[in-house]
Amino acid sequence: MIRRGVPSLSMSKLGVLNPEAIQEVNFAVGNHSANPTGHVRYPETDELLLLHYKYLNRSYVQRRHAELLTKRGSVDLENRWGYHYSWDEQQLDQQLQDFAKTSREVLNSTGAIIDDFDLHADLWWRLPNEPEPPEEKQKSWRRRLLKKIGLKR
Repeated sequence: MIRRGVPSLSMSKLGVLNPEAIQEVNFAVGNHSANPTGHVRYPETDELLLLHYKYLNRSYVQRRHAELLTKRGSVDLENRWGYHYSWDEQQLDQQLQDFAKTSREVLNSTGAIIDDFDLHADLWWRLPNEPEPPEEKQKSWRRRLLKKIGLKR
């Protein structure tokens, strides 16, 4: 039913693994990246998309944010994780407008994935394999992401 979306590097995640081959996943905060150990093989191409349907309409987002706001713990608050759950109406409206402006067809009329994302090269599992701990990999990945979208120089 919903075929438009906003591709997002920060929401792109590997979500399928072979539990017999992976010893530890070692997810970073929010499962936005990981440092798996064991017999790790990343896909040659990304054939499966994890589509988030978070911004369906204003009332849905307001209800969902209010619910998630109550679930933030002390570590979340300390690190400002989930800060967007407390957006005021103006901030939420601006975000919804920004998403509407940048949305595009993600699925065609038959429901097939339109695979022309220009983000693939910057996904964390496509970056050079650097021997750094998961939290450092997450930080360096996040820095590259922020630079790419113009929030950091």
